[in-house]
Amino acid sequence: MMKFDVVGKSDQGKVRKNNEDNFCVDEVSRLFVVCDGVGGQQAGETASRLGVEVIREQIRKILPEKDAHIVGQYDERYSTKTNYLASCIRVANQLIFEAAKEYPQNNGMSSTVVAALLDDYELSIAYAGDSRIYRLHENELTLLSRDHTLANEQLKLGLITAQEAEHSRYRHVITRALGIEEKIEVDLDELLVSAGDYLL
Repeated sequence: MMKFDVVGKSDQGKVRKNNEDNFCVDEVSRLFVVCDGVGGQQAGETASRLGVEVIREQIRKILPEKDAHIVGQYDERYSTKTNYLASCIRVANQLIFEAAKEYPQNNGMSSTVVAALLDDYELSIAYAGDSRIYRLHENELTLLSRDHTLANEQLKLGLITAQEAEHSRYRHVITRALGIEEKIEVDLDELLVSAGDYLL
């Protein structure tokens, strides 16, 4: 079993009045999550806190089971553990969406999410929004996630260039996040990590 060191820290920054970031470092489950309340939306900090808490609770329940129920469609391209991670995010999305409907003060609340689950040297990744995950391997930093923003959607469709996307006024307009809709599309990936790698 691979040994690893982990550290987590959040900073409010200089723009917002409150910190809408929440994160989870669960060394037992080897689960790492970052949620960031979507800027300008009500109760973003509540959505990000709920996202982290629900994903952590769900993964703790689901991992010990052999045939755990998966919420949403099972993606055959990925391992069971990666599908578990996606399922946990879908559960968090449902709860945030319902909480926003039930409590008027939470109307419109949402949060981005990026989560990683480490199983020895195999890394499962699941995300929605523009919170990112990077890997530093042999002095090369690689972005492992893809921002779900309007500018990136335009880039994917060939409507703008990569340079235009970098400076687009739509680069911070989120197209996917926890709580926006009743169901969420979660992007997944898997990779093998090596001793000496850093994940950010």
